[in-house]
Formats: sequence, C-alpha cells, structure tokens
Amino acid sequence: MVPLKETSIGKRWLSFTFDGTNSPFDIPTTVCWLKGIERLYLCDTHTGPRSMEPLRDLVFDRWSEQAIVVINSHSDWDHVWGNSTFAQSLIVAHEKTYEHMADEGRWSYALEAWGNAQNGKIERQLPTLTFRKQIAFPQDRLILFHTPGHTVDSSSLWDEAEGILFVGDNLERPLPYLQSHDFAAYSKTLQFYLELKPKTIVTSHSGIVDEELVKETIDYIEKVAEAFSKGRLLTLDHSDEAALALHQSNLQSLVISRVEERAKEKWGEEFSTKRFIEFIEENESDVLESLEGMLLAALC
Repeated sequence: MVPLKETSIGKRWLSFTFDGTNSPFDIPTTVCWLKGIERLYLCDTHTGPRSMEPLRDLVFDRWSEQAIVVINSHSDWDHVWGNSTFAQSLIVAHEKTYEHMADEGRWSYALEAWGNAQNGKIERQLPTLTFRKQIAFPQDRLILFHTPGHTVDSSSLWDEAEGILFVGDNLERPLPYLQSHDFAAYSKTLQFYLELKPKTIVTSHSGIVDEELVKETIDYIEKVAEAFSKGRLLTLDHSDEAALALHQSNLQSLVISRVEERAKEKWGEEFSTKRFIEFIEENESDVLESLEGMLLAALC
C-alpha cells in the first residue's frame, strides 16, 4: 500500500499519510518516523504489514538500517494492527494500551467490525515495554507522556530538541472522537500541550495543526461536560455536517459509557467487554434520546 503523501517535518521527522481506509471513517491516517542518533522511532503502525513493510524498507533505504523503537499512541486498531511487522523491535506504549490490546473481547470486536480495513494478515503484537506517567529517551531528547483524552490510554511524543509534538488522535478536525469521558483529564492534557509551546503539532488524521485547534477542543469538551453534568446532551450549533455527525457519535458514546458503568455494577465479576458489546448490539437504538433509558431499563 503506497502512502498518499510524504512530508518532512523539522530536521529529523518524516510523516507518511495513507489514504482513507475502507472503514466508515474513511479518513487519511498518518504515521511518523524520527531519526535518532542510534535508533529510528516510529509513531504508530497503521492497519497491517502490507502498508508497514514497504514503508520500513523505504525508510531503511533513506536513512540506513537501524534498530527501531515503535511507539503506539493508543490501542485503536488503525494505530496498532501493523505492530507485527516490528515483532523483533521494542514496542513502547502506556500500560493501559497493553491492557486494552490484551483484552480478547476488544481485539476480536475490532477485527470483526473493521476487518475490511486490514492490510495483510493481522497478528496481535503487544507492547514489550510499558510505562505509567512518562518514559524518556534522553539520548535523542524525546519524552513519551501519558496524555489521556481521545482515549484513556492516549500518549503523546514530545521532541524537545525540535519543539515537535505528536498527539495521535487527541486533536482532530472538525472535532475529536470522545471515546474516553474523563473530560477533566482531557482538558488537563490539552492545557499541558499549550504549556509545552510546541512549534509544530502533528496529528494522526488531520495533518499539522496549531494551538488554535487545541483551544477550540478545550472549549468543545468543556461544553459537552457541563451539559452532561446537568443531565443534558449538548446541542451543537454548527454548519459543518461532518462536525454534527461526529458530535452525534460522541453523544452516543457518552450515553453508552454511562450504561457500561451500570453494567459493571450490576454484573460484577461476570462483566466482560465481550458480554457488554453483545448487550449493546442487541439493544442499540438509532434514537439517541431514548438510548440511555432503553439500555438502563434492559439492565434492571
């Protein structure tokens, strides 16, 4: 699979953007390579070995063959399915990324739901080194931070030497996908980005963005959180149809997460990701306003 676009960033970064996958998201996806002193760093591994193997060979031809450190920004399928291409390399991720990838229910559901986006045979390759708050590569002046936001396990790579920040899916146009609903943590992450004062912010699906998007995202999640704390779902006044569709998806995710909390309380040790996904699929409704009530009623 040939990347749609190659971009040089700073003195030692190369980003490769692939066209939209066959999933309903149908959006470009970017992976980044960084040339260190003795290592090559790879941020995310796209959707399988068929896209990552030729990219690895291209980078080796460009920069010479070196040890590779793979960084998984989070556990979503379009960021980790190519991990097996680098099975002999160090693969670094947050401890929750490991936990999510090791969860059989999550892994099987992603393969079933997005299987048409596979690029080659997908083999689960878990991270080989995990961290809780941050991990540094001082020789290359890199720090990988835990930055919960889009997901609870999201991480961001900070290149202190060049002022470049890779944020994965924590920033996205027109709106982020809210898979995690710890809005206080998300807001703290975004404020941290502003405090770093990066020269360049690189995302997984929206190319290079600026601090203005950081501020817009803070505003959006705070409004969603405020409305939900008052028992309401935020009505978004937006002319962009894509933004409205994303917002609707975020609200549905928010409602389902509330139901998941109740399911964990009710089912106790019998709770599993697989059982909950099956429950949602059996009871899902297209009408967002009735979804929470219907699902909660089914749990009682």
